[in-house]
Amino acid sequence: MRTVKKILFVCEDMTIGGVQRTLVTLLKNLDYAKYRATLMLAHEKGPLLREIPEQVERIPAPELLSRPRFKKNTICKDCRMMLKQPRQLKSFIKSGVVAWKANAREARESYWTDVYPRMAGDKRPSYEFDVAIAYYDGMGLVNQFVMDSVVSPLKMTWIHGDYRIFGTHSDIERNYIARFDKIITVSDLCKKVLDEEFTEHREKIFVMENLIDRKEIFEKAREKVDPACKGDIHFVSVSRLTKEKGFMLALEAFHKVLREGLNITWEIVGEGPEASALKAYICKNNMEQHVHLLGRQNNPYPYLTRADVFFHPSTDEGKSVSVEEAKIFEKAILVAAYPTVKDQIIDGVTGKVTAIDCDSLAQGIREMALDKNLRERLSAQLRKGYSPAGSMSAFYQLIRS
Repeated sequence: MRTVKKILFVCEDMTIGGVQRTLVTLLKNLDYAKYRATLMLAHEKGPLLREIPEQVERIPAPELLSRPRFKKNTICKDCRMMLKQPRQLKSFIKSGVVAWKANAREARESYWTDVYPRMAGDKRPSYEFDVAIAYYDGMGLVNQFVMDSVVSPLKMTWIHGDYRIFGTHSDIERNYIARFDKIITVSDLCKKVLDEEFTEHREKIFVMENLIDRKEIFEKAREKVDPACKGDIHFVSVSRLTKEKGFMLALEAFHKVLREGLNITWEIVGEGPEASALKAYICKNNMEQHVHLLGRQNNPYPYLTRADVFFHPSTDEGKSVSVEEAKIFEKAILVAAYPTVKDQIIDGVTGKVTAIDCDSLAQGIREMALDKNLRERLSAQLRKGYSPAGSMSAFYQLIRS
């Protein structure tokens, strides 16, 4: 009788982001005759929860994986937690100082390093799996949990971005990453960065491209949504609204082009901490008829399909899932020159790449709006047979210990 291999995936949450979408795609396409998947989320939240396949076993995360957060908006919750655990107060204060001097993620790493050994004692970890995967270490403890709390002959961490930008680079973080049996990343340039950062561990660093299910996203794209207020040329972005996604600078560039009299519109699908500042800028500059913040949409694909130009002004990326999806829909693509952009776009062939400054972005917007031949040429190149490189066979190869 064939043994079913047990795989644990540990992730931050199920909010709508490229990382979470690729995990859901992986779980939907896993061969459940051969593998049993278990999912643990540090935070049980996000609209993608409803898309997790029923074959996946869900187990709750221990409290230490999710709290304390050491963020400004969680101070009250963190303090209430400490009232219940007075023995951890010294570690809490020490880590709070780290949060003040550095950031919340390093504070959580510090807190785990202090508290976990005392809580665990000599007890054997209670989680045992054939493969344990730290799939998304958004707040710095997923790696620690998998390494310290799970018994498994094969432990893997998945680094979805450019480590130079997204890593904390603390000694704690680096030591944990180095202990994994395999370190997975999403593109050749991201691997090159890791090779340079972890020189002595190059042999265990591997690339697996993001998984994208073409059939599913084409089906979702057929959903009816409210009609767009479109200008002559319509731009669409799908992204988290965080500082590194570059939307404020892009708005300034878009405003510059609008003042020249071009009848262009821009829909931005997504939510995040920059939303209120972006909205304020749009209102201040009377751009409401041209730029529309649509907020979080559980299904972004109907909006993507109606774009004349897919616009991705991000300054920092690993390998953007949204850009890959825009390529599948054969859209003319305008991107900022984030460090790993060459892994996704050949400038002038599969998209247009522009420098990260207001004038350059404005020139890119202007060219894409005015040059119909350029838009058609970029789309035609993608129609020649682009397909995403990620595959389940690559994943199965990786989990063979």
